[in-house]
Amino acid sequence: IVPLFRRLLSEHRLSSTSISVRTLASNNSFNPYGSSYMSYGPYNGIFDTYGGLFDLPVLALPDPWGLALFLFIYILIIGPLNFIILRRFKRPELAWATIPALVLLFSVGAYLIGYQSKGGDLIMTRANLLRSVPGNDQAQAIQLWGLFSPLRSNYRINLGGDSLVSDLGRLGSYPPDSNPARVTGGDTTVIDNVRINTGSLSSFMAESTTQLASPLESDLHVGDNIITGTVRNTSDSGLQDVALIRGSSVQYIGYIASGKSVQVKLGLSLRAFDNSSPGSILPPPPGIAPYNPGNYSSSLPQEQRKYNRRLALLNAGLTSQLSNEAPGDLSVLAIAWGLNAPVGLSVEGHTTRTDELNLWTGPLPVVASSGAPVHLKEGTVPLTIFAPAATPQVSMGLPTGLLTLGPYADMQFRIPAGTKPESLRLTTNWPLPQGVDLLAYNVQSGAWDRLAGTAQSQDGSASLSLPSPAQYTGPAGDVTIRLASGTGNTDVPLSTFALAVNDKP
Repeated sequence: IVPLFRRLLSEHRLSSTSISVRTLASNNSFNPYGSSYMSYGPYNGIFDTYGGLFDLPVLALPDPWGLALFLFIYILIIGPLNFIILRRFKRPELAWATIPALVLLFSVGAYLIGYQSKGGDLIMTRANLLRSVPGNDQAQAIQLWGLFSPLRSNYRINLGGDSLVSDLGRLGSYPPDSNPARVTGGDTTVIDNVRINTGSLSSFMAESTTQLASPLESDLHVGDNIITGTVRNTSDSGLQDVALIRGSSVQYIGYIASGKSVQVKLGLSLRAFDNSSPGSILPPPPGIAPYNPGNYSSSLPQEQRKYNRRLALLNAGLTSQLSNEAPGDLSVLAIAWGLNAPVGLSVEGHTTRTDELNLWTGPLPVVASSGAPVHLKEGTVPLTIFAPAATPQVSMGLPTGLLTLGPYADMQFRIPAGTKPESLRLTTNWPLPQGVDLLAYNVQSGAWDRLAGTAQSQDGSASLSLPSPAQYTGPAGDVTIRLASGTGNTDVPLSTFALAVNDKP
């Protein structure tokens, strides 16, 4: 009996777990062609919610009260009522015939009730995750889809375009499937021998690149300590629930019609994205909870299930791009719903009822204002630290404890590309430990210049103006400061390390 329950648990666990997609990011803020993997199990995404991408009502267990009522009527009729009627007719020996007949009748009735509750439709539930960057007409497409069958059968599925396909429904199954689905690539990818049991769902993931330019054209720039500008929908369809994210700053825009533009106004902050509620980037419909941790039920309303599925796709699309760290640059992450599916998907010889979600994500660049100076106060310029003696070597923002110089650590500030600052002011702890030098990388000479002339302030930190700031600002907007130790490994307690651009003390 143990193998039976193992098989039941492995084949029917999609309704209580989530599907996750994590992109293996490179050192860049966005890797449009990064590889991905899928995993089953409790999901640790940006939002803690129940229900997965394939959480369909037809996969839910029967209502326990309805099942109890059915069993009560079954026992009542096959037991007391059957014998009372036979005794009244003085034919108790007919029980040898009436009991098998009643068992057969109730078995057929149970099958018909179960079949009716599941429905007779072949259901295709599909979630598409698209990622692209401005200036590139190639997009990464991750398609997550599941096929529900009311009857036990084999299916042949055609997927438009050459794709890498992973069979998710058979991961961890017990016993292992000795005859798995067969995948044939080419202009059309064919998944053959997809075997699905009665009232079950088989799920797959397909990865490919497709011709898709970024649907949002942006003109974003840094003004007076704020990101302003416009975004325009360049796609041929309206975009739903458009939102812009940069760290803790979020602007929910909503619907943008094709060809229309909207104004952008995002505050500058080095705080990480606030994931306490998904409502900031995906407002729930009226009467629907943003999420319901610890309150998952198989009898959730249909609208709640739909919203939870969208949250599951948000988790899949944003977890690799939003973290608990401060932003590493000034780019803005955009999300939008409603683009057309990248490729076609069909079940050969069958008509399916389709439930589809399409989510697009991508970065939008932020540049310097044309003809206007960039103003960035302390604590708003993104900071990345490269410390060879630390693990990990690269981190966003200041370390929580001591920074170990072994023998140096580089702090790279990122201001908008093309910025020609009139002033750069660095604020840090003072005095620095003995034997530690403060250096700045001169992009014109390719040398490290020692910074001097710092005066101590009352709170233990001090400001230092960099002479000739254009010499220390790269064309991409990089300003690199180095703390170097001449005595080997040195621990530096940093509570402040910030850069201000064209901002008065």
